[in-house]
Amino acid sequence: ALHRKKILAQLGWRSLDQTTQAEIFEHLLWHVKNQHAPKQLFFIVVDYCWQHKIELPSYNQIALLITHVYNENESVIVTQLKTLLN
Repeated sequence: ALHRKKILAQLGWRSLDQTTQAEIFEHLLWHVKNQHAPKQLFFIVVDYCWQHKIELPSYNQIALLITHVYNENESVIVTQLKTLLN
């Protein structure tokens, strides 16, 4: 783990932590609101990480992140709908 941190620092990359995951989450949320397909979101995460020099998440981490973003978006839509109907 220590060698990974040193390599990332030497290359100017940021490690995948809670802060960078939140950053990726917000970026994905914007894309979900614009109705991008889940398959597209996978590549959007990879592109975002490369462009912002963030350590690439594993496939499972990306899949969980995409699922979480869709669930969050759905929750917001349901809440808004309930508010409008009341």
